[in-house]
Amino acid sequence: MELNHPVLIPYVSILDPVLTKSLPPKVIASSGMDALAQAIDGYTVQWRNDFSNGLAIHSTRMIFEYLPRVYENPENSEAREKLHNAATLSGLAWSNSFLGITHSFGHAMGAVFKIPHGITVGIVLPYSIEYAMKTHSNLYGELARAVGAADSSDDDKTATIKLRDKVVKIMKEMEVPRSLKEYGISKEKFDKNFDDLVRLTSESAVNIFNCREPTTEDMKRFWHYMYEGKAIDF
Repeated sequence: MELNHPVLIPYVSILDPVLTKSLPPKVIASSGMDALAQAIDGYTVQWRNDFSNGLAIHSTRMIFEYLPRVYENPENSEAREKLHNAATLSGLAWSNSFLGITHSFGHAMGAVFKIPHGITVGIVLPYSIEYAMKTHSNLYGELARAVGAADSSDDDKTATIKLRDKVVKIMKEMEVPRSLKEYGISKEKFDKNFDDLVRLTSESAVNIFNCREPTTEDMKRFWHYMYEGKAIDF
């Protein structure tokens, strides 16, 4: 993404859910939202393909099912193992496609306000879905129906809205903020850092892979909407 090199890629990954047993709820929420954002981004970017799509669909379906269970009861070993696997699948999904603006905005937010990565992409995710809905509801609608967030009879726009609502429902259950204002960022601090937020977002390599590539003006509006918690309508 922003920094990439072959030496950063592991040859072996050990998946042992027991090692995550002591994670506090806030870390479960943050890590879970990161995995969900990876899966949804991975399914909807321009480099999506048959291999990444299968991984992203199964990962999203599993995260929707098991993330709330693990957050509610960290001792649920079966749910923890399933969530651990789902997070890995989401990583494999985006690694075989790429990421979108959920991560360009999330990275900028984390760099400026020092907010944990999973929380930043979690905050951005509903807005990125809304932003893409104007031109690419077919992708999100397809995913929503595939993972059971929408009915098979729902049209693309309705299904996309249901997917967004499913994400928001999980966020509320885990007390993940829906906006920068809700997170506790003051308007004064937001305005002071606004230019840096836009600059860092625009410099991200992932923007061009998003299904709807944002203009600089769109980025500015997006940040204002996301600060206030206003649904994207442009």
